[in-house]
Amino acid sequence: MFAAWASSFVRIPKGVWRSAARFGAGVALLLAIGVGAVFGVTYWLASRALFRSIDGAVVEQLELLSERPPEMLPFMITSRLHHRPAVLTQVSLFSADGSLIVGDLSYIPRGVRFDSKPRILAMPTADGGVLRLDVAARTVVGGRHLVVARDVERLVVFRETLMRILVAALAASAGLGMVAGTLYALRGQARLRRLGAAAERIMLGALDERLEVQRRPDATDELCIMVNRILDRLERLVGAWKNAGENIAHELRTPLTALRVQLERLREGGRLEERDRLTVVRSLRAIDGIRTLTSRLLRIAEIEHHGRARDFAEVDVAALLHEIGSDFTPLAEKAGITLGVQAGGPVVIRADRELLAEAVINLTENAIKYAGRGRHVVLRAQRSGGRIVLAVADDGPGIAPADREQVFHRFYRGRATQGTPGSGLGLALVASIATHHGFELRLADNAPGCRVELICPIREAI
Repeated sequence: MFAAWASSFVRIPKGVWRSAARFGAGVALLLAIGVGAVFGVTYWLASRALFRSIDGAVVEQLELLSERPPEMLPFMITSRLHHRPAVLTQVSLFSADGSLIVGDLSYIPRGVRFDSKPRILAMPTADGGVLRLDVAARTVVGGRHLVVARDVERLVVFRETLMRILVAALAASAGLGMVAGTLYALRGQARLRRLGAAAERIMLGALDERLEVQRRPDATDELCIMVNRILDRLERLVGAWKNAGENIAHELRTPLTALRVQLERLREGGRLEERDRLTVVRSLRAIDGIRTLTSRLLRIAEIEHHGRARDFAEVDVAALLHEIGSDFTPLAEKAGITLGVQAGGPVVIRADRELLAEAVINLTENAIKYAGRGRHVVLRAQRSGGRIVLAVADDGPGIAPADREQVFHRFYRGRATQGTPGSGLGLALVASIATHHGFELRLADNAPGCRVELICPIREAI
């Protein structure tokens, strides 16, 4: 299970990873800002409250001793020394030249200012360490210096520990936000990719496909529900329209076959006059045309209704073009057409070989039929970037620009082909096959002539 989950993440495109990572980075930044603000305010308020309390005690003691008579100071400081276990504040009295008169501190800490304002200073200890004190000092009567200090080493360590906790919390929240945001974005994008894949299958003709709706619908699900309702109605309408065409085509088969058999018997009876015999021959050709028409209609319906993606496999289109070119060479020579194939080496795509061959055959038949005697028809397969381009080109009269948008529609015939036999379904069949495969079908000017291109993306599965 874990391997499948990991492999699904490996298959995610790099662009999706980058997009998800950017979203995760945004979430991480917002979460870090929020956590940093909360912890920063907590840190500032706690530190400020603790050190203001210490500063107040130091300044209060300094003010209290400064108000005592100068001759009483040494006695009071000495008295404090006797109560040392119960006294937290350290007090010392120094002469004007800085010599210790009495007190806890053996010398005046470096950096002391005699302005009664408390400051945190560091004093070296006998064991080589550093002791941090909150110190306030002032000059009293006689030029002597009164210094009051309080040990704040534990508070400083606590503040530093609190800062480390803040940094760790910021790092953890940023990491958690990055992971959670990225996974959330990947989850959302995975759903979008599933919806996109379903939409592509619908576009390729799977009108029974529906967009995924979650158990707890959100705004996206509401849109999917609406699209699914549209697809339900569209499927019914298209199904009714196509069923009508298919039913007509099916119903025509039997009477047309019976009519053709009767006309064949009539022609072979040998009792017809020449004019009647020609009428029968023309009727047989008309029946064959109608049967071809119904067969092509049913073929288009089969492709659009029952797409056979399960039949997709690797197809060497170069070999396929050579095979079709070889089969059509006699017909081309009979029509005075030079038929050539330009497809070197194996050119492999995934497709339904039978349908792809049917598309190329239809294009080749059209090119031979409409190019004109003395012209050239070329079947070509080549790579172009990340795609394979199959082309059937001729140097005949081509297709008028005004007709190019319409020739892939059913029963449409261009102005130049009005006098040539045909049903107007050949290119419609090619268009259905291209749509079924997800190929792009394009008409281009061959200068002179016409070039029909099937543009096939190279991918693992269709």
